[in-house]
Amino acid sequence: MKYLISFFTIAVVALACTASKSIDNTAKNLDDQSTVTSEIIVAPLAGPDTSLWVAPAETADVVNPMAGDEDAIEEGMMVYKRNCRSCHGKLGNGAGVGAADLTTPAADFTSPEFWKQSEGSIFWKIENGRNDMTSFKGELDEDQIWQVITYLEATFKTQE
Repeated sequence: MKYLISFFTIAVVALACTASKSIDNTAKNLDDQSTVTSEIIVAPLAGPDTSLWVAPAETADVVNPMAGDEDAIEEGMMVYKRNCRSCHGKLGNGAGVGAADLTTPAADFTSPEFWKQSEGSIFWKIENGRNDMTSFKGELDEDQIWQVITYLEATFKTQE
């Protein structure tokens, strides 16, 4: 391990020196009015949007037309298993096997915070997606989205 770190350090220093020498040679070839700096700038890569995910206002009053329907719960469970469980997990807590590779955390359906949003908002987010959350527009029809929401409510929503 010590040698690996030393080798890495030497490689970085050598690269920096080579870049510096190249910059110095470039500066010699430019006229006196030009300025060349040999600073190395490290900037973070642009990551996913981690701002609060808010659905459009018009979704606030949209209500699940299948709420509580036993057939919808059963169908929703199948949709969830095929499309959602790998990231959101068997327990709905966002700790599925696929969640480890995500750059943004998967929603935790067991959290009371998740259920503060409207059913219409949840529908919109499933349909449109964002960052690692896949858009299911064209993949799931409206009934299937409502069925999975019905399943989520029946299975993971804590009653207050």
